[in-house]
Amino acid sequence: MNVNSISVPIISVLLLLMGISLGVGFLDAEKIALLVIVALGLLVIVTLHPSLAILALLSTFLFSYSSYIPDAGRISPNNVLGAILCILLAVRLIKGELPWLLRIRQIPVLAAIGLIFLVSTYLAPAHPESLAPIDRTNKELWEFFSQTAFVLFMVFFITNKKQLSYIFCILLAVITFSAASSFTNLLQSAADYRAVATYGVNMAKNSNYLAFYCLMGLIMSWYLRQESQSFLARVCFLSIGLLLLSVVFLTASRNAIINLLVLFIVLTFESGFSFPKIGVTVCLLGAIALGATHFIPEKNLQRITAFDVDPSQKEASRSLLERYRTLVVAWKIFINENPLIGVGPGNFRWIRRIDYDHKTVATHNAFLWASTSGGIVALLLFLLLFWITWKDLCWMEHRGCVTGLPPPWMIKTVRTTLILFMVFSFFTEAWLELILFLLVGLTATMKKMHLQAL
Repeated sequence: MNVNSISVPIISVLLLLMGISLGVGFLDAEKIALLVIVALGLLVIVTLHPSLAILALLSTFLFSYSSYIPDAGRISPNNVLGAILCILLAVRLIKGELPWLLRIRQIPVLAAIGLIFLVSTYLAPAHPESLAPIDRTNKELWEFFSQTAFVLFMVFFITNKKQLSYIFCILLAVITFSAASSFTNLLQSAADYRAVATYGVNMAKNSNYLAFYCLMGLIMSWYLRQESQSFLARVCFLSIGLLLLSVVFLTASRNAIINLLVLFIVLTFESGFSFPKIGVTVCLLGAIALGATHFIPEKNLQRITAFDVDPSQKEASRSLLERYRTLVVAWKIFINENPLIGVGPGNFRWIRRIDYDHKTVATHNAFLWASTSGGIVALLLFLLLFWITWKDLCWMEHRGCVTGLPPPWMIKTVRTTLILFMVFSFFTEAWLELILFLLVGLTATMKKMHLQAL
């Protein structure tokens, strides 16, 4: 859409909004006037270039802006952008683009999961008022549906390879920034020994999530380095990869170390299964292990290598014991409450607190979270979502490099990250996080481009 294609009604609406904003300004209601002017600007920009709104939404998901912008409840920047995009999406659907939506198989599966969550929430028991602070129903439902909407926006408004590359660039830049900020945090005397991101980066303030995002950035750097022709670019991506690898060890995340081994196995099989290459991989792992023992603090290494469940031992062992107890409780809730459609998103903690072991610890396992939140139906739908996404990635990779379509490094980055994400899901409630919706959204968007090129 260009400036010349804007219709007279749209221009009239814009002029009306401008007049309202000026009128409010003369009435000394500066905050309201500023809000109207900002909304007017967003409306113009998003209408002309919806892809810019997608990039802005991604940035608001990745960064915590609450400390810089006063709390306005639901009237936040990403919600305003989302509302405008919803209107544009509705217009496109009315114009007859619904068949394309149905060809993207991830969309109906996400809709089915959302329906199960609504039904299970409706049938779930009400929490006692005294336990309202640990009820997360509204939060988890909001996160699921808002991020599902983000997937829809990506599919409809990211239309070419250039726009898609901007998303990957933002991801790599933010991941690198997160890794760098974790070093400054470790230098502070009061900081925890495990690396976490600081300076407003929202996605990696937890050590385990920081480690996974660093692995995602490492994967992206690896494939970019392979396809780069410039020597300087190859050195740059190698440096970024080494930075991210060091942060993975500094997070002392055991699931990240497991994922690192999985990554080496994937890359070895990808390059061709042969004994010389296996030998190179073993030597490389040995070199990384040797470097870790010399440069990574001893406390981090102790946590990484702690896999026993002795409660009298170190903190890492107690963490494993707590995870085991949570696994037992989650299984009991799944069997005893409603194995078909679950107890509803956000209700696990207070149900555990009342009826089981009086603790409020989360499931720390995406499979358990899906099973307790939406029952066996939600779990099977999530597994179907992953299977569809995997098949789409394999299909696009099999097609090879096609002019004008996403390059192989993008497809390989999402595919390899998806493998590691499934391992990561055993240790966190990752199926409600941005990572899942990014992987699904990127895959669905690339699949749409391939289908349109047929």
